[in-house]
Amino acid sequence: MIKLNKAEEFIPLLKKTPCSAVYFRADWCEPCEKLDKTFPVFAKKYNHVQVIEVDAESFPEITKKYGISVVPLTVFVKNGDNVAKVNGSNVPELKKEFEKLQQDVAKSSESRDELYKRLDSIINQDRFVLFMKGTPEAPRCGFSRRVVGMLQKNKVPFSSFDILSDQNVRQGLKEYKDWKTYPQLYAEGELVGGCDIITQLDEDDALLEELGLEE
Repeated sequence: MIKLNKAEEFIPLLKKTPCSAVYFRADWCEPCEKLDKTFPVFAKKYNHVQVIEVDAESFPEITKKYGISVVPLTVFVKNGDNVAKVNGSNVPELKKEFEKLQQDVAKSSESRDELYKRLDSIINQDRFVLFMKGTPEAPRCGFSRRVVGMLQKNKVPFSSFDILSDQNVRQGLKEYKDWKTYPQLYAEGELVGGCDIITQLDEDDALLEELGLEE
């Protein structure tokens, strides 16, 4: 845990590591007393997340930049971007955000062999697996929405993986199966194809046969 002493040290500290938790506090604030004891524990446990303690009143320019109007408030920063904020001394919520960043750093450091092993596990977790943007309930691109609709129309039981939630999977799967676009549908561990192929199979009434579901 690092206590900020000079304003000019702040940006270099953020650039020092990919993930940081910036804890804005004040001496007079009673809830901060609780977090003053909690953050050193988190800093040791989640060692990939740098904790920066900022006295909100001593550094008004930084406080203003982050829109801090109350304390305690913790801003989680990843690669220079603010990814989450937690107001007050909500320890369970803080723990959840620490765990997210810790996992992100762990994933970003995995080797190609480790990533490919993880991809293989995801691909084979169910008979049919769709790698898509978003979820079946809330697709985040038109192609993903279209494929989900065709699978649901044909009553294909499938699980899904949101590639937007994991950049390692998003980039690694393109190389792993030499298929550069999303969505991607897998059947029994083998790549069926993307939106164009699924659309063509559906239009030809051949999707269920291709997936081995036709009676």
